[in-house]
Amino acid sequence: MNKLILLFGLLLLLPIAIAANENGKITAGSNLLITRVDTKVDGLTSRNLDYNGEISRKAKPSSTVILSIKVENNNDTLKIEDIVILATIDELDLEKTLSEFDLEPSKGKTSEIEFKLPSDAEDRDYDIFIEAEGDLVNGTTKTTQRVEYALDLVVEIPEEQQASSTTKIEDLDQSIKNLSKEIGSYFEPYATCDSERTGLKEQIKGRDTELANLNEYKARFDSCNAQRDICNSEKIFLQNEFKLCQYNITSILIPQLEKTKNNYLMIIVGIILGGTGLYFYNEKKRKPTGEFEHNKEEMK
Repeated sequence: MNKLILLFGLLLLLPIAIAANENGKITAGSNLLITRVDTKVDGLTSRNLDYNGEISRKAKPSSTVILSIKVENNNDTLKIEDIVILATIDELDLEKTLSEFDLEPSKGKTSEIEFKLPSDAEDRDYDIFIEAEGDLVNGTTKTTQRVEYALDLVVEIPEEQQASSTTKIEDLDQSIKNLSKEIGSYFEPYATCDSERTGLKEQIKGRDTELANLNEYKARFDSCNAQRDICNSEKIFLQNEFKLCQYNITSILIPQLEKTKNNYLMIIVGIILGGTGLYFYNEKKRKPTGEFEHNKEEMK
């Protein structure tokens, strides 16, 4: 029973999904639709392609691919302005943009975009991305409307073209080999130069390191020189102080000491002479007195 309900639900959703695919993938708003996409590959048409559908006509390098895109305004009262259609094939760096146009309510327009595939396109599938964007105008209010579409383009390289390409590559390889034999290895000088350049780069790195060290040593040398100049200035100052001190000692202090010493000697000599004189004076004075007393005794 549950399985039947689920299956019935899926059947109900299927038309909605198909309708969404038929009108593109709406990414903003709900009124701008891509209702039909046809393609022509080298003049062969694939009609009414589904979203993410594969283009039945196979392309090849240098093919011309034309996209016929119909966009419609699904709003029956409001206008969509400034509609731009962009188509890209990213893997091939191809991009085309159509000029802006307007759509009246419930109106549609079909536009064509043409691509020329490059000659070096690979044997593979490519994604074509289409996007249409415009503004739904309601008085002074504008609401962005955007829808996108995706297709799968198959590029096949014909066997004869592949064989021709293989032959051309082989011929080119042989030509390169012959050229190498005739003129030697073309890339050898470049390889040698590149090797020498690499060696020089390493030498330059070494020189840069040495220069950095030398700059560091120079800074330290300059700092040392500055300290040496300060020391020299202090040395000269101390030498001058020493000379001044020496001058004061030899020219002022020593003469003063010599003079003081001489004065002391003269005082000492004076004291000695004065003492000696006083001694002899006293001795002389005492001697006559003694003799007088002796004579007086004899007279008695």
